[in-house]
Parts: sequence; C-alpha cells; structure tokens
Amino acid sequence: MRRDRTYAAVHLGDGVMSVLSARGEDVVEIRHSTAAVMRDGTLSFPSGSDVGEAHVVHLSRTIDDVDTIIGSTVVSTIDVLAGTLAAALAAAGAAGDLEVLELACPASWGRHRRRVLRTAAQPHAREVLMVDTAVAAVHSVGERAPEFGVVVEMSRLESVVSTVRIDRDGRATTAGAWAAVGTADGTASTSIEDRVTAATATRPGRDAVRVFVVDAGEADLLVGSSHVIHRLDGVDIVRAMAGRAGIAHGGVVLDEVVAEHVSDPPLPVRSAAWLAEATTENDDTARRSGAVPAALGGVAVVALVGLVVFFMRDAPAFTSSVASVTSVAAKPVTTVGRAPPTAVPSTVSTTEVSASPSAPVVETNSVAQGRARVEVLSTWTAREEPDRLVLVPPDLPDRRIVVTTIELTPGATFDDVADDLFAEAASRGDASSIEDLTRATDVGGRVALSYVESPDEESVVVWRIFVEDDLQIAVGCQSKKGEEELLVAHCERVAATLTVEPT
Repeated sequence: MRRDRTYAAVHLGDGVMSVLSARGEDVVEIRHSTAAVMRDGTLSFPSGSDVGEAHVVHLSRTIDDVDTIIGSTVVSTIDVLAGTLAAALAAAGAAGDLEVLELACPASWGRHRRRVLRTAAQPHAREVLMVDTAVAAVHSVGERAPEFGVVVEMSRLESVVSTVRIDRDGRATTAGAWAAVGTADGTASTSIEDRVTAATATRPGRDAVRVFVVDAGEADLLVGSSHVIHRLDGVDIVRAMAGRAGIAHGGVVLDEVVAEHVSDPPLPVRSAAWLAEATTENDDTARRSGAVPAALGGVAVVALVGLVVFFMRDAPAFTSSVASVTSVAAKPVTTVGRAPPTAVPSTVSTTEVSASPSAPVVETNSVAQGRARVEVLSTWTAREEPDRLVLVPPDLPDRRIVVTTIELTPGATFDDVADDLFAEAASRGDASSIEDLTRATDVGGRVALSYVESPDEESVVVWRIFVEDDLQIAVGCQSKKGEEELLVAHCERVAATLTVEPT
C-alpha cells in the first residue's frame, strides 16, 4: 500500500462499529460505541468513557426512519448516521483525507437502506463502497473460502441467516436472508438453528457446511453441530475486507493471491461510491455481489470488455467473467498459466501542454496500465487496481476514467475483437444494458469500438476500445447520467495520448 493511500473498513454491528483504518503501513483497529447525545442543543457523538448517559444508536432500528429521537429531541437519521460514523473514523485516526471507505452492511439490507447509509458516509471519503457482511464473513478465511457457506448475523432484536455461493469466476451470490429472532429472546438458539438447517439443505453436495456466525457474543449456538463453525466479530469482518484490499491487520501489505474458484478481486478500489449498488439488486433477498460483470465488475469494466476471453492470454482467472463464450470469428485459444501482475501505474513524467501561446499551461502526468500509457491532468489521482487503472478528478467522486488492458493472442485483429463483442451483445437480447454499439468510431485519429453502458438508473459509462500490438485497451468514461459532457475533454486527452509499448 502506498504511503499516501488512506483506507478504512467499517462493520456496522449492534450498537457498535468495528473500524480498521490504514495509512500507508500504519493500521489501527478499534471498536466504537454508536452513541449520540444532545448537549446544550447540539448533537454530539461521545466515545470511550465519555459515553455516559448517551443514547446508543442501533443502526438497524433507525435506518428506516427519516428522523431519530435522541433524548427528547428529533434529529435527522442521516445526521445521526453521519456523525456516528465520523466519530468512529476519528477514533481510528481515519478522519479528514480518507480515500476509500468500505462499509459492511447486513445481508438483509436492500437498496433504500444502503442509499441512506451511503449518503451519510459520502462526506467522509472520496470513494464509498458497500459490501455484504455475509460475503466478507465467508472471505474471512482467505484462500480457504468455501464455494458454499451459511452466514448468521446476530443482533439482540433480530438475526439473519443467509447463504453465500462463490462461483468459478470468483463471483459471490448472497441469497436467503431468513429472519430469525434476536439473542435477547430465549428461543433464539432454536430459531437460528432451524434456519441454518434449512439453509444447509440448499448446498450443492452433502459435505459438511461452513457456518460463519457474526457477532455471536456469548450466544450458545450450534453446539454439537456437524458443520464447521466459524465464530466472528466485527473486527474479523473488517480484517477480511482489508485483506481483500491487500492490507494485513498487522500493517503488512499482502501480496495478492488469486485462489482458484474462491477469491474475488479486491473490493475497496474497484468501483465508484455511487456505483456500488449498480446491480440487479432490489429489496428482495436474493442479491448478487462481488465481481459481477458490468454492474459490480468495477467502475466498470463492463461485461463485454471482460468477455473477449477467447483472445486472452495468460490472464488471471477473475478477468474472465464468462468462461463459455465462443467466438464467431475464431476458435477459442487455450490459455497457459497466468499473466504477470499488471504494472503499477506510476507517474514517470510531467508535461506542460498549451493549446496556443496565449493559453494557460496545463500540467499532465504520464501513467501506465500494463503496456498502455496515457496522460492525465496532474490534479487527478491515478489509482492502481489488480486489473485496471482508475483516474479520479479532484472535484467530485462520481466521475472517473477507467483504463483496462487485455493481452490478446498474437495476430488478433481489431475485427476479431469487434466480431466477438457484437456476438456477445446480440446474445443478451433485450436484457442488455448496452446501447449505441458502434463498430468503428474515430477517436482522435484512431479507430475504436464504442458503446454506452448504463449499469443502473443513475450512472453511465461511455466506452472506447482500441486494439494495438496484440493488446486490447478499453477506456471507460464514467459519470452520473446527464453529466457526460463534463468528462469529454478529459477522455479525449486520455485517448489522444494513448501509447502502447511493443511486446
């Protein structure tokens, strides 16, 4: 992790937040009581011994209400959530300049609750990501994460039992979210065990199931069970989230290891705050999370980009979103091993650009993703990810440019890639979120494939795909709908300055 990178993971527990913050190699873990109090007419958020008679805010009980009563005062729920989160981050030393904030939410939370929480969290970080606690729980065992697991999320008033399936491409699907009584009820153990039994019956085989019990406390659950039980608390959850970002809880940077069939690419650096829910998710219980093509596959290496798999050479497993794609123009090519890790984007030079003698000088930085190199304004932030480069402007966190590269089979042509993309788009039919797919678009003198992806009702990504020297380069310009023009000049600069190092 770079020394200038700041990251925090937060698990929303029952009256407590567990926080892991990382700044460079310094990592801090805390448990923070979600307390609020009115003092002299001012909403305050005490911590530690200062909590005293403060009102403990149970997020699961207030998230659905517009207002929350603190003492005898009615205040906005979003203000309470924002203040509580700010206090927890400050206690962990993560206040002020946080780059990425990742929040673990109960599996039962739907779109409305996540939007409320995101609204409260956005002032605290440039990028806010939402993750299912259930998915993080299954990944708490790292490379040993099972293909099927059952997760029990405990709280005093209500518990939730859900299943998590991880497919061969590393995508996690959460389903179920069966409600059970909370630990304050004397029948909690029976209620939860009944639902765990029902959940395990849906497993694909007959092997023992791993059951992850989150915030179990002193609850006497699943005693004598034939399943493998993992008892976790909020700290285990934030450690799992940070681990997937390449951060060890001891402060050591982890080398990314992609374990076959079980590992997702790191979450905290893959998508925009306002795109974290760009899935088919609704308030029903079945929900897909993890590396989902188009919607969750990043700021969005949309599915079509990831689906040119028949040309991919030595690519990591998670870059192929559908292994069964066939080409109309060429036969599938067998991959051999894995590609070396993508080169870390680095600023190698600063260039002063002026359109005319009287125009102001514009400083740009040269950054790289694999063999592709582009220029971006020096005020922008370039952030590396396992399989893409994310360029973020200094003003708003809901606009960015994404650059991805895929090594192609030697001799692959632009037409080969175009044929495969068109075939995949056609196979989706009316279910496709792709629009304006154009085979040849002039982009600064280069020929590019182009299309527009609308992963959800709020966002849009304009894609340009280039093929040069056996390399596919995709440049995606991502913004809220109606704000596409704000990125046009920046996207044109990136495309115009694109160079590819020869093999």
